[in-house]
Amino acid sequence: MSSLHVGLLGAGLATAIAAAASANVTATYLGTNYGKFQPVSYNSQTQWDQAGSGPFYSTRAFDHRWLDNDTNEVFNAWCIQLYQGLNIGSTYTFQCVEIENAPTAPPAPGPMGTIAANIMRDLFARWADPVTGTIVPEGTGAATNAKAAAFAILIWEISHENFTGVDENTVKSQMSLTMGALRVNTSADVQGWYDTMYASLGNGGWQFSTLEGLVNSASQDQVRVPAPGVLALLGLAGVAARRRRKA
Repeated sequence: MSSLHVGLLGAGLATAIAAAASANVTATYLGTNYGKFQPVSYNSQTQWDQAGSGPFYSTRAFDHRWLDNDTNEVFNAWCIQLYQGLNIGSTYTFQCVEIENAPTAPPAPGPMGTIAANIMRDLFARWADPVTGTIVPEGTGAATNAKAAAFAILIWEISHENFTGVDENTVKSQMSLTMGALRVNTSADVQGWYDTMYASLGNGGWQFSTLEGLVNSASQDQVRVPAPGVLALLGLAGVAARRRRKA
């Protein structure tokens, strides 16, 4: 393939991927899947190194199941906005955005930015099923639910804490469930999974997973592995890039 044709293919794929990333998704909320209720406190005004304040509320630390109204396919997503909620059976229209630009504000926390997004990608790369977008089930339902709850809590810590670090390693060192804006009184089984997942972050280098935010100013924003069509476009883009290097 000539370099001109590769260049045109790459440009076309880039346009298609950008269009997919900025599209809308209309989906009906089916309810929760794996996870557990955990006591969570969030005060958006508290810095990462300050003692937390405010009450704890029993919160669903679960993944969420959705029905895409356009494709009639079920997909999984995870909450990245504690201040807003969802109603089972209700239909929502979300804008698809780069994960750096999610969640929306107001309310808090607002877009997570590049560093937190990179840590989020590493978490998904290590612990999420790349096909289903949720965690890989364990041998028992109890273990699977504890694992999912830990994953959800890590997503909240990454997306909600008021970090000041200028790189991924520094931000990781600022993560805590006992200090800062987000605090969680985890059960022992959830804490065990949380500690394991936290320790893995950045181990051997920061890994990459393609993620997108689903944002709606009036409802709870989500993070998910993109729909298969977008991933297929990204795969073609990778092929085009390899051909370009060989040209």
